Order: sequence, then C-alpha cells, then structure tokens
Amino acid sequence: MEIITEMKVFEKYLESIENLTHKERTKDILKWVIKEYPQLNPKIAWNQPMFTKHDTYIIGFSVSKNHLAVSPELAGINYFLVKC
Repeated sequence: MEIITEMKVFEKYLESIENLTHKERTKDILKWVIKEYPQLNPKIAWNQPMFTKHDTYIIGFSVSKNHLAVSPELAGINYFLVKC
C-alpha cells in the first residue's frame, strides 16, 4: 500500500491534535514508519496510533500537551540493545 492510503487509518487521531506543530511532527513520524517498515500494519488501538505485525503489537505513539511518547514492544527494545 502507499503511504497516503495507510495514513487514512490515522486521520481522526491526527485531527484531534490541537497544536499544529505537534500534529505535523506526529504525521511525519507515522509516515516515516510506514515508509521504512512497510511490513507493519497501522491501526488505532487504545485511542493511539500503533503498528502491528501478525496482530502482534510492535510500537505505539501517544501525544500529550508537551511531548510525543514512543512505546516499543519489549522484543524490539531487546533486539536493538543487542545490536548496539
């Protein structure tokens, strides 16, 4: 799928972000994940944008007033700890 189609999953979520700078930055990050990891499936769960593979949670994001939280799945953290 192309990025525009994949991003439709996140439209309502992005519309809910009031701060335009945060909205654009979040959009950029989600587009980057879609582009770099096309094997992941975008979805909204627990009112947050996230990506899954084979219905398994891989990474999620949430926006608050002052920051964007990134919540990777433990296996992903361990993978990068070993690689670094």
